[in-house]
Parts: sequence; structure tokens; C-alpha cells
Amino acid sequence: MPPGLTLGGVNFTINTAQSNGTLFVVDGGFPNNLFHVTLLDSQFSSSISDNILITLPQPVTAAAFDVGSNTNTTFTFTLSTGDTFTSINPGNHNIQFLGLTSTTPFTSIEISQPASSGVNALVLTDFTFGTAIPEPGSFSLLATGGLGLLGYRLRRRQTITCQR
Repeated sequence: MPPGLTLGGVNFTINTAQSNGTLFVVDGGFPNNLFHVTLLDSQFSSSISDNILITLPQPVTAAAFDVGSNTNTTFTFTLSTGDTFTSINPGNHNIQFLGLTSTTPFTSIEISQPASSGVNALVLTDFTFGTAIPEPGSFSLLATGGLGLLGYRLRRRQTITCQR
């Protein structure tokens, strides 16, 4: 079993190649928990970055979670596919929702922020994952386009028949 915390087949840990921080599970009832929710907290890193590494039980194309920090920082998100993107957190113990989809299935997500002096907390809560499914509007649009092409073809066939 890998180190860290495994819930529902998802493993949450620290990428020790990037950080010497510590992973905590903090309950919303903890008196010093300024986020007031149960969360994973990566902090006390004095190396490259604070991070949380999420390893999924199977390849997926979608994930969603709430992420935050006690400082104004830039989060970097790295998928197992090598895709990387960033998001700015306003700090002041704000948690923001992040939903991501990919056309290429991924098996892990690493969330990191630059290490700083003092207590720098990277927090994660409400993690979910799955396969992205196009919304019904996409299917409706595709069906409407198909019917339009079929109607065009039938009308063109009638015009050709009438001209003979």
C-alpha cells in the first residue's frame, strides 16, 4: 500500500522528490482550522514546494475538487499526461472550486505551490473524479445538424429528379 491516505481507491500523499512537507488530515471541528471543513493539508515544507499528489485507481478524464491556501499564491497543477496549468489563489484562507477535463485519460494530479517561510498551507477538500460525458446540448446540436444534412440531401435528390 502506498504511503499517505487512501480513500475510495484514491491515494493522497506528498511528492517527496519536490517537498519535505507533511500531509495532515484536519477535521472542520479542529479549533485552528480556519477553513471550517475536513481537508487535507500539506505544509511545513522548506524545500521546493508544498504539494499534494493524488493517484487515481484507474485512468479518468475528469476531476473536481476545492483547493485553497492561507497565502496569496499560484497553484500549479500537473497531470500524469505531462499537461500543466496554473491558477492564482487570493489567499486569506479562501477555497476555490476547480474542475478539469482532458481528452487524454490521466492517472494522477499533483497540486503544488511555492514553499515560503513560515506556515504555508495547501489544502484540498471535496475531491471527486470520473469520465467526462458531453452535456445533452451537444447531442442535440449534433442531431440537429444531422437532420439538416439529411433534409438537404433529400431536397437535392428531388431537385435532380424534377429536372430530368
